[in-house]
Order: sequence, then C-alpha cells, then structure tokens
Amino acid sequence: MPEKKVTKKVAAKKVVSKKTAAKKVVSKKTPAKKAATKRTKQPSVSLEAIEKLAYENHLRRVEHGLEGDAESDWLEAENALKH
Repeated sequence: MPEKKVTKKVAAKKVVSKKTAAKKVVSKKTPAKKAATKRTKQPSVSLEAIEKLAYENHLRRVEHGLEGDAESDWLEAENALKH
C-alpha cells in the first residue's frame, strides 16, 4: 500500500511594518491620554462677583499698605471664587 504524505500546515507569521507597529502603540495610548486630560467642569463665576471681590481685595491691600496691583487683586478674586 502506498504511504500517505502527511503535511503540516504552518501558520504564516504576520509581518508588521514599523509604521503599523508605531500606529498601534499610539492608538493604545491615546484613550488613556485623553482620559488623563479630562477635567471636571468648573462652576462658572460671574464677572460681577469677581469684580466685587477684586475691589475688596484692592481696598484691603491699600488699607494694610501691601504691595500689589489690579491684576493680582483680580487673579486672587478669581481663584478664591473658583476653588
């Protein structure tokens, strides 16, 4: 009786170019990067409220003879109201 040849099927290795590999790495990191940069929405503060507190900061600063300017008064007011 003739012998049967047994052939083994070998899975071909998938060749991945460097560009494809780089894209895969980038695409895997992208969702994590987006999640890390998402911030919670800060409550909006009216300009009138900031203006009022900045003016109060100015009066307090002048009364106590502290150094500063209008911009620092404004930024201090914004930070106080937003946090």
